Amino acid sequence: MLKKGKVWLTLNEAMLQDGKDVSEYEQYCEDFGFQSCYDEDNFKRLLSELGEDTIRNASLYAENEEMMI
Repeated sequence: MLKKGKVWLTLNEAMLQDGKDVSEYEQYCEDFGFQSCYDEDNFKRLLSELGEDTIRNASLYAENEEMMI
């Protein structure tokens, strides 16, 4: 999520399976914490540091949509 110059990770609730233990992934999100992020290039850099899975599963706003900063 990106809001007011900060970005953080959250689990995608739609992808969670009922009863599956996701505590490991919740810890990853917590460990990431809140990062400063003010533009798309910085956002992409943060994603690239998290690896291929993150890049494939994260979405950026379309060019005609505003990023919440």
